[in-house]
Amino acid sequence: MQKFNFGIELEIPLLKNGIYLDFDNTSFEELQSIIDQLPEYPDDYNSLRIGDLGIKKKRWYIEEYERYDTNGNYTNCDVKGIEIRTPICSSIDTAIKTLQNDRHLLAQIAQQSDITLTAVGFNPFKHHFTPKPPLNDWEVAERSLSPEAISADIHMLTQGPDVSISLQGLTDQEVIDIGKKITYYSPFIAPFSYNSPFYKGELWGGYSVRSYIRNQKRPAVLVFLKDKANLLISNPTLTEAARIPSETGRIELKAIDSVANIQIYGALLALLKGLVLDTTLSERCIKPRGELHMIAAKQAFENNEIFQGSIQVVECAKRALGSDPDASRLDILEEILAQKITPAHSLIEAYQNNNDIITALQHNYQNTCVD
Repeated sequence: MQKFNFGIELEIPLLKNGIYLDFDNTSFEELQSIIDQLPEYPDDYNSLRIGDLGIKKKRWYIEEYERYDTNGNYTNCDVKGIEIRTPICSSIDTAIKTLQNDRHLLAQIAQQSDITLTAVGFNPFKHHFTPKPPLNDWEVAERSLSPEAISADIHMLTQGPDVSISLQGLTDQEVIDIGKKITYYSPFIAPFSYNSPFYKGELWGGYSVRSYIRNQKRPAVLVFLKDKANLLISNPTLTEAARIPSETGRIELKAIDSVANIQIYGALLALLKGLVLDTTLSERCIKPRGELHMIAAKQAFENNEIFQGSIQVVECAKRALGSDPDASRLDILEEILAQKITPAHSLIEAYQNNNDIITALQHNYQNTCVD
């Protein structure tokens, strides 16, 4: 029997007293006081990476932009929000239930500080992040070491998940090939999650500002390899060396937005599972197809190329899954295609009902959050 593993890391946007929390109005200490009240699960350490600074000790941790002095010593950080990550799970059902439970627990603790959770893929009010004070020489050199470090300012504006899958026994070359395949077809996968219709405090005119800006500069997919000798040089990065044993063979889909309905992530995990098993989709690419991502971000399923491509990937995944019970999770994606809607459609409608972004975020989250 083929052994799959699954995981989800989800960035959570936060609201407080009618304000969208970000790097300009929120401190590390304020959010860390919430993290401190959440439980720690020592068994998670077998599958979750803690990191050099020890910030990631729990399933919940602060997403931030680290600052260093001229000698490379950590000094402080600018915060973006809170991220939840599941441990490695042997089933999609376990991953989804774990994320739901952990999000619910975060909401309970955060509420004690008058902070509420929401879901949107891009900061609705800010369009750029500028480190203050400016980066010093050491930081400039450090942030030039990888394409993702160079574009970290974009990361501070976006909110989205890493939806990951691995299949035991794959070679590095097989993992790379799957990464190339999902990268090629990612413009047809991402629209199922589009949920960032705001830009600089107003409607943008499309469905995913996040995808429009991000998906040509940062990875659509990232795969983790056992042997550094097999790494590919690309911009953005497609391959990384596994930092801990549990990362080996991991395939992360990164091109999708933060949504309230976690069941959509369950459907996307099932889609990934089907695409791993699929042997019919032949196209591959190392770099995301930026222009097509931009078209998709603006038009979503209204564009016939995107619509037909999305139908194709769902059909191929469903065929590959066959009698696997996870195939039923694709029903959500088929419903989305039948209506040609994205999660952003309901967020746009909520905004048009009251002409206030914060109210729209609150109402839409309450109406679509499934815990």
